Amino acid sequence: MVRPMCRRKGCRETVDPTALVTIGVLVLGCSIAMAGPVEDFSDGARAYRAGDVVTAMPLLQRAADAGEAAAQVMLGDLMERGGYLPEAVVLYRKAAEAGNAEAQFTYAGLMNSGRGVPRDADGARALLRRSAEQGHADAVNALADILIRGGMGAEAATRPTDDDLALIHRSADNGYLPAIDFLARGYRDGLFGSVDRKEAERFQARSDQLRYAGRKPPKNRRP
Repeated sequence: MVRPMCRRKGCRETVDPTALVTIGVLVLGCSIAMAGPVEDFSDGARAYRAGDVVTAMPLLQRAADAGEAAAQVMLGDLMERGGYLPEAVVLYRKAAEAGNAEAQFTYAGLMNSGRGVPRDADGARALLRRSAEQGHADAVNALADILIRGGMGAEAATRPTDDDLALIHRSADNGYLPAIDFLARGYRDGLFGSVDRKEAERFQARSDQLRYAGRKPPKNRRP
């Protein structure tokens, strides 16, 4: 029989190793029980990125059920890839309504194409703007593309407003080549007011840098 631990100074009583194991199991169980949706998502995302979908799925599901928007997006992506689009749509919508920028971008794409949801180009553009307002680069680029080329039920902007131009500049800052080319052409041709050759040259140089990656561009080329 193992005696209780001695509390006197200098005492060298041994501790029952079985008791240590039991305590360890209890502590581990408590830590698992106390794990919240953020921890579940973090662990699930780590497992997913490592290719361990079997481990990732229940963790992401538990976090998604608890309202963790990022987990809803990742689980929705897994569902969509697995051919479970209706389930994915529900998850994307919940996360988009919670304000998740990635979910808003993804759900906007579904709304524009009519995949899994009724087609709604106006709603898709509005949702893209909400995503772009949060700094989602792909949403910013998609909106810039609509302004430049038209799409999602909207015509191309012949003369962009100040807000439109600011968004196209943000897209150019992302390195989106169509936006950079549009700004080079617009400043050169006076599309935004007066001609600004300095800005036109600046954006043309940026375009050349991205398009030719250090190679000399052909002469007399227009974007």
